[in-house]
Amino acid sequence: MLSRSLTLVCLSTLLPASALAQSTQSSFWGSSADLRVGTSMDEVGDINGDGYIDMVVGAPCPSGTGRIYFVSGKYLETGVGGSTLGSTFAGGAGGLFGSSVLSVGDVSGDGIADVVVTADISTFPTTSKAYLVSGASKTVLGTLNETGLSTYQFGVARCGDVNGDGYTDFAIQKTSFGVGYVELISARGIALGASNPVLASITSPGSADGFGTGLSAGDFDGDGKPEIVVGAPGTSKVYVFRGTTHTLLRTLSGPGASRFGQSLDATRDVDGDGRKDLVVGAPNSDAGATDGGEAMLFNGKRIATNSPPFDDASWPCTQASAHFGTAVCFTSDMNTDLVTDIVVGAPDYDSVFLSNGRVFLYSGETSHLLGTLSGAVGGEHLGASVSRASDFNGDYRTEIAAGAPLSNHGATDGGLVRFVDLFPALPSTYCVAKVNSLGCTPAISSSGSASLTSSSSFLVKASNVINNKAGLLIYAFAPGAAPLQGSTLCLSAPIKRYGAQISTGNPPPNDCSGKLSVDFNVLIQSGTVNALNLAGQQVFAQYWSRDPAAVAGSSLTNALAFVVNP
Repeated sequence: MLSRSLTLVCLSTLLPASALAQSTQSSFWGSSADLRVGTSMDEVGDINGDGYIDMVVGAPCPSGTGRIYFVSGKYLETGVGGSTLGSTFAGGAGGLFGSSVLSVGDVSGDGIADVVVTADISTFPTTSKAYLVSGASKTVLGTLNETGLSTYQFGVARCGDVNGDGYTDFAIQKTSFGVGYVELISARGIALGASNPVLASITSPGSADGFGTGLSAGDFDGDGKPEIVVGAPGTSKVYVFRGTTHTLLRTLSGPGASRFGQSLDATRDVDGDGRKDLVVGAPNSDAGATDGGEAMLFNGKRIATNSPPFDDASWPCTQASAHFGTAVCFTSDMNTDLVTDIVVGAPDYDSVFLSNGRVFLYSGETSHLLGTLSGAVGGEHLGASVSRASDFNGDYRTEIAAGAPLSNHGATDGGLVRFVDLFPALPSTYCVAKVNSLGCTPAISSSGSASLTSSSSFLVKASNVINNKAGLLIYAFAPGAAPLQGSTLCLSAPIKRYGAQISTGNPPPNDCSGKLSVDFNVLIQSGTVNALNLAGQQVFAQYWSRDPAAVAGSSLTNALAFVVNP
C-alpha cells in the first residue's frame, strides 16, 4: 500500500465555486450529434508552418464514422482564420476511430509530425486497428491490424526510440483471448509498410485486468531508455517494466477497488533530479469520499532504486462520485516557476448535482492547488480527458487542454475541448484556525487579486480576532501543517513577516470584534522581496495575533493560498 508524505484534498465544498476559477483561452467543439470531440487530444507541433503550435483532437463518434481534427494553434491563440487545418475520417461506422491520438513526430520523412490514432471495431469477428496519419496530407499512411479475438484498445504512449532507428516508437494496449499485452511498435515501420512493425511485447503479470488502460513511458533509472509504465485498473496496480529488457522492475498497488492506474503520466521530471516522475489517477478511490477519486505523485528515481516511500504527494477528493483522477497529465509549467505542474480531471464533479466536471491544476513545486476550471453547464463532464498543450497566447506560460466529450455546446454529445490559461488565479483558504479564548474562530479572507501591475488593492484580512491587540501577517512560499502554540502553523520555513498592526474593533473589554488588514500588492510591487517579482509565484499567508487568555497567549487564523498574477 501507499504511504503519503504530503496529502492535500482536491478542491471541494471547502471553497466557493468561484474560487481559483481559471480562464478559457479558447474552445473547439463538435457541431454534430454524438461526435464526442475531446475524447482524446495531443499537441502535434506546427504542421502548417505559421509559427503556432497546433493540436490534434479525436472524435470517435460511436454512432457514425470517427474522425480526428487538426486544430489551428493560430485560431486557438488569436481567433483568426479557420479553426481546423484538416480532418481525417477512417474506421467506418462504429469503428471509434479517434478514441486515442498520439503525435509521434515526423516518421514519414516529410518534415511534418505524424499521428497515431486508435480504433476498435467491435463487430464479430473483431478487427482492431491503429492508424498512422500524415500531419501534412491528413491521409492514412499505414495501419497496424489485429483480427479475430485480439483487439488494440485505447491506451497508447510514446516510448522513445526502442530500435535505435532515430524515430519515435510507441506503445499500445492489446487484449488477446483474455490476456493483456502492451506492444512496442515502430511508427517508422508502419510508414514504410513493414509486414511486422512490432518491436516487443509485454505480457500482463495477471489477467487482462485492463492492462494498458493507463500507459506511459519515462526514464526512471537514468540509462537513457524509458521504462514502460502500465496501469491495470481492474486490479488497481501499476507495473513498471525496464526500458532495456522490458522485464518487470516494480509493482505499485493502490486500494483494492480504486481503479488505481486508469490514468497515468511518466513523461516529466518534477523534482529536478534528472529522472522522470509518475502521476497516477485512481478515480474510484474512497480516500476522501466514496468514489471521490484520488491522484498520486511518485518519485521515479526511488521507484527505480526500490527506495520507499515511492510517493511524494496525494490528492484525495472529498466529493463523492466525482471520479477525480479519471484523467491525469503533467504539463511543462503553468505558473512560470520553471517546475512541471500536474493536471487532474474529475468529469463527474458536480455543481448542484449536474456533473459539470472540473479540472484541477496543481503546483509541482509545492503540490498545492494552483486553480480549477469548471464545466460550463450540467452534463458537460469536463475533465474526462486532459492533455499537455502549448503557449497559445504568447505569454510564456503553458496552457492545457481539457476535454468534455459529452458536452452539448454545439450539438447533443458533440463534445468540446477547452484550452485553459492559469491566469487570472484567485485566492483560496486552507488549513484549520485555532479557536480563541472567547470561543471565536479567527478567519483569514481576501478581496481583490494579487498582481505585479494592477493599481487595485489586494487586501488580506483577518476577522474574529481579539480587539485592540497586536497582530501581523506571516507568509511563506510553501504550505505546512506544524503544531504551534496549541494551533497549526500552516506555512513552511522560511517564514516572513509583513504588516504588524493593532487590531480594530470595539473598545475594551475583550471581544471578537477585532480585524486586521494589509494590502499585499503594496509589498509585491515594492520590489523589496525578489521572490514576489514573478508572475505565477505561489504565496501562503496566515495571521498571528495576541490572545492573552489563550495557551501561549496567541491565536492563529486559517491560511490563504494565492498566486501572483501578471
